[in-house]
Amino acid sequence: DIENFLKNGADKVCINSAAINNINFIKQASRIYGSSTITCMVEAVNLNNKYFITKENGRDIVKIDPTSWCKKLEEFGAGEIFLTSVNNEGTREGFDINITKKVAEGVEIPVIAHGGAGCFDDVYNVIKKTKI
Repeated sequence: DIENFLKNGADKVCINSAAINNINFIKQASRIYGSSTITCMVEAVNLNNKYFITKENGRDIVKIDPTSWCKKLEEFGAGEIFLTSVNNEGTREGFDINITKKVAEGVEIPVIAHGGAGCFDDVYNVIKKTKI
């Protein structure tokens, strides 16, 4: 699939469930296509003030902390993290600054914040308050 996407004009691919199912997939993909091509989506959900990752578009909760998961993805060759706050997605109430800050400070690779933006101030605040 990665090869087909790249042959058809994509510069990057975004991987979530496949990485959770087999972390070595990220290592293999980054070796073949380069880490700058491999973006890992991390869908973070807040349940009772504790964060977990999800797969299958948020349908399956995985009892792994997003920050430690992102560190592992970085170690295995991910070139960047696309971090989605499942709780904030679609609310237009702003980003989850707490998890965004933890993840962005926990890795060296770029982090893209996603989920919750409703206005320019939301974007401004996540840029000012975190290392995205």
